[in-house]
Amino acid sequence: MRNLFREEISLGDGPSRYAASAGDLIAAQDKSEVTDRAQKAVTNMLSLTTELFDQSFIKAIEAAAATMMECPTIHLIAFRNNHAPAFFFYYVVRLLRKGVVLVDSSHGMLIDALGAIEPGDCALVITYEPYAKDAVNAANLAREAGAKIIAITDSPVSPVAPAATHVLVTPRLDVSFYQSSIPTIAVLEALIYFIVARSGSDAVERVSREFGRLALQGAYWDEHRKTS
Repeated sequence: MRNLFREEISLGDGPSRYAASAGDLIAAQDKSEVTDRAQKAVTNMLSLTTELFDQSFIKAIEAAAATMMECPTIHLIAFRNNHAPAFFFYYVVRLLRKGVVLVDSSHGMLIDALGAIEPGDCALVITYEPYAKDAVNAANLAREAGAKIIAITDSPVSPVAPAATHVLVTPRLDVSFYQSSIPTIAVLEALIYFIVARSGSDAVERVSREFGRLALQGAYWDEHRKTS
């Protein structure tokens, strides 16, 4: 099954593959061809992502979630295009529990942010080839600080794998010319599922309280509510 993933990867490895993949797409001038290729690319990606979630992978995700539940603080290490799915995970999980940190690498503050990691914490690291240097360095520093590493990456020989307690090998799939976030988000959704399932009644109270606060403070559109 994992061999199928490689069939969907754009030509070659490294950053240069993006330009090659974009050029290949642009070269398909026939509009019907572009439409057919788009449909095939999307359906193939969704099919391969579905195939990823066999019983062994689900159990690996469940084990990773159990480790996260044991940690007082979860540090999310994901940069560049992986920042968006990491933010989604952060936004949802912070509703369920305290101690969720989205590591900020801006303004040269990465090393400072990693200084908050303590023994017993865990770090969720997301990176794919071409691997972000900051993500690899951060994973190693988090490990040295005593954190347990959960890596979502595209290979068991990824540079973040040696430091990891759990390696969730996730395919690097494309639809246009750039790698899709859908497989990553699917893994994060599964992690959230197990975190919710393992949470107690206090998590329900936190979610209820937070959404009640947001509604009270006008975060959501209400056509019947007057605005000043």
